[in-house]
Amino acid sequence: MNKPINLTNNENLSSNDCNPIPTPVLTPVVTIDFDDIKEELELWESAVVCYVLGANPLQNVMEGYVRRIWGKFGVDKVSLVGKGIYLVRFATMENCEKVLHSGFQFFDSKPLIVKPWSPDINFSKDPIKKIPIWVQLQGLDVKYRGDKSLTKIVSQLGVMLKVDQATKNRDKLMYARVLVEVSVDQPFPEVIHFINEKGIQVDQQVKYDWLPVSCTICGGMGHDKVKCTRKPPGHTRKVWVPKPVQLETTTTQPIQPVEPTNVFVQATKFSRIVGQQLKPVVTSTTYQALSESDNEVESDVDMSMKNHAGSVHSLGRGVASPSPNG
Repeated sequence: MNKPINLTNNENLSSNDCNPIPTPVLTPVVTIDFDDIKEELELWESAVVCYVLGANPLQNVMEGYVRRIWGKFGVDKVSLVGKGIYLVRFATMENCEKVLHSGFQFFDSKPLIVKPWSPDINFSKDPIKKIPIWVQLQGLDVKYRGDKSLTKIVSQLGVMLKVDQATKNRDKLMYARVLVEVSVDQPFPEVIHFINEKGIQVDQQVKYDWLPVSCTICGGMGHDKVKCTRKPPGHTRKVWVPKPVQLETTTTQPIQPVEPTNVFVQATKFSRIVGQQLKPVVTSTTYQALSESDNEVESDVDMSMKNHAGSVHSLGRGVASPSPNG
């Protein structure tokens, strides 16, 4: 039987009554130097970090899009490093520089943010203050489609960057499409105004391909709080409620008496159908009677068959048909 330990008396404690606490063994801290990461640095030095502003496309969708717009630069690898953030590596550093200076790219009318990779880069979507968006000037008169006129007209929205190819070549005159650099928190009016060469104010309709709408709940861009999938705590939850069953009420209507109608209709004139007498159908057979020889005639032919030979025509051996009525 184990002896009880008196915690109030230190004299009763001995080395056999309690186990000592083991002292943890501390391992030395490892050190990573540049030689250890040199291979990875050389692997990703010709890469760019890109993401779509206001969208998170799937990896296979993004890879197909990247190879379509940058395929001529030799895309070597497309890797997912975060939600909607991709690391695109090119075959050479020269091609990577060409991509960085190739101009603006858009994914479903949303701007594609591209920046060079560095060893100290933070794989997160940086807060954006200015972005390029496409603007359509609906029904703009053809005489105002020069660069000088367009620059002044869209200056009310932002800085004009360029026009699309159809506007440059004057192929589509329904509207002028201009790329404008705007601030994400500025107002986006649907109508702007300018004074023409005759001193008359012109009201110009404006249509945006995409707007940088910010969400007040999740802080994301591309949707508002109504379409946000992240709801704040304590939001209203939809509960299924069974639909009340409505009992069908049947109303009995009195049976209306039916007046008797005449079943038989009195004939006003008589018709006589004259029948035609059917003519008898005359049939005849053209079968050839069999030739009989003395050697082939059997000796035991019944005599009764000979008495009726005039009333039948021989059709074949053992087959006969009744003769027609004459």
